[in-house]
Formats: sequence, structure tokens, C-alpha cells
Amino acid sequence: MRYIVGMARIIQKDIARETGYSEATISRALADSALIGQRAKQKIRRAADRMGYLQTNRNVAVITPFHFYSGYFGMVATALCRELAGRGFHPLVVDISDRDILEELPLCGAFSTVAVSGFEQWWGKEHSWPLVCVNAKPMHLDNIFMTGSDDAQGMTLLVEHLIRSGHRRIFRLSHTISPTEINWGEQGRTRVFEELTGRHGVESRSGCCEENNTSILRELHRALDFSATAILIQTENYCRRVISLLSMLGIRVPEDISIATWEFPEEAENITPAPTYISQDLNGIAVRACQQFTRLLAGDVLRQDELVEYTFHPGETVRILAN
Repeated sequence: MRYIVGMARIIQKDIARETGYSEATISRALADSALIGQRAKQKIRRAADRMGYLQTNRNVAVITPFHFYSGYFGMVATALCRELAGRGFHPLVVDISDRDILEELPLCGAFSTVAVSGFEQWWGKEHSWPLVCVNAKPMHLDNIFMTGSDDAQGMTLLVEHLIRSGHRRIFRLSHTISPTEINWGEQGRTRVFEELTGRHGVESRSGCCEENNTSILRELHRALDFSATAILIQTENYCRRVISLLSMLGIRVPEDISIATWEFPEEAENITPAPTYISQDLNGIAVRACQQFTRLLAGDVLRQDELVEYTFHPGETVRILAN
């Protein structure tokens, strides 16, 4: 089997001949497999280093939580792959359920778009390659760091805009998190919302819904029963359905109730009225994540994670109330 790495062609049987191990063992050792002992790994890596393999290996795994390549996670993976390819790396998207393949691939490191915390702890036990997590709780394990959106800054943008517009009864809508999930991004957004509304003396209620119309409608009735003047949607891809369901109930946006939301620019362009929203800078995250990764590869000591600010988009869904 041949691996093309940079300009060099490394033949596994040559490394096998040099070390006395089988090609299967060579493959697993170069993939940092836990199935291979440290003594064998060290011997194989020394031989691979002499042959120029380790210096030229540019293979990187981009790990996603689902087998399909769409939505938020697909957008993040696409931005990462584009940036990695531009820097001369060879990215491969790997579904987390297929992570056993990482034991067979010769990699120099990986990125994780798995937003639910816990994967990085598994990684730290199984692998020594650098890992950069996107929008996951920073654990600061060896060679593992995080790049993500500054959720505190983003939530502050939306809440303070609503308060400046005169809103004092805000309903926060988020998507349901299962009891076994630890979604660091959602937790951070919720915490900052509660801190800000409490600090400004704003009355607030919160609701969680699944990604279906029945669940969203149930929470909208709760918002209306609360007499909310504004709904803050804490996740992308909900705004269009919220506006449509409110319209079917005879509730106009923003005349009867205002909406401020998280959203993707590509989705926001097709929503009427034009939403007031914040968006994540996914390309900026990809650039900063790749900068972190190359520093880790070079052996630099990182001192902190990287946070990328949100962009605020003023729209037509927030009404200014008389004080």
C-alpha cells in the first residue's frame, strides 16, 4: 500500500522491512492505534522519521457527529476542509460512529465538530495527535484546544438590542437537549441570557422545543400566555417556522411581537420580514482553528482557546416600544 504524503511516496513494506513488523502493524502504529504498544510505536516512528514520512504527513481527520453532511455541522466541516486544503493538508471527513477507522489511518491530527462535550476526553486517552475542537467545552488536555464562537458576546448583542428597543418581557426559545447531552454552547448562551435579564430587571421565561412544528407551537403558546413582547430564538433554523406559525395564529411580526434570533445568513436572506439576527463567522472559526492546529503541530505551547465574535444584522423583526 502506498501513502502519498507531500512530494514523497512512502511504501509501508519498506518500513516493515526496516523494523521487522508486519504492514498491518505499521499502519496501526502510524495511526497511533491503542492496539500497538508504545515500544513498537517508537521503533516504527523512528524508522518512518528517517524515511521522511512523519515530516511530510499532512493527513487530517475532520470528525462530525452524523453520517450525513448537511446543516450546521456540514457547514463547519466544509469551512474546515476548505481552509485545510488551502494550507496543503489532506482532510477526510469521518462520522463519529465510524471512529474506529482512525485506528487504521496515518494522520497528523484531527478536528472535531462534535458539539457535545466528552469526545475530547476519549481522544486524549486514545491518541497523542493534536486535536482542535470547534464549539465544544475547553478541556485543556494535552494537545487538545478549542476554537469557537463567543456565545457570551453574541447573546449580549441580542439581549441588549431588545432592551434598548424597550422590551421588558422576553421569552427565550431553545432546542431540546437530551439528559445525556452536555452541550457547552447551549449552556453558555442560557447562562448569559439569565445573567443579563436579571441584571437589567427584565422579566423572562424560557422554553425548549424539538425541531418540529408541534413542539415549536406549544412553546409559542407559552410565550403568548406570558404576554412576551419579544421572542429570542437561541438557535439557528427556527426563525422561519416561528414567524409562519405566529402568522397562522394571527400574530404579526414585529407589530404584535418582536423576534431576535441566531441564524445563518443563507437562511436569513429568504425570510420575510428580514430577521434581526446574529450569525457565526464559520470561515473565521476555520481560519483560527487551523492556526491553532499548525501551532500544535509545531510543538508550540498554547495558552488559551480562540473565540470568534458574532456579527449582528439589524433587520425588520424588532419593534421599538415606547418607554
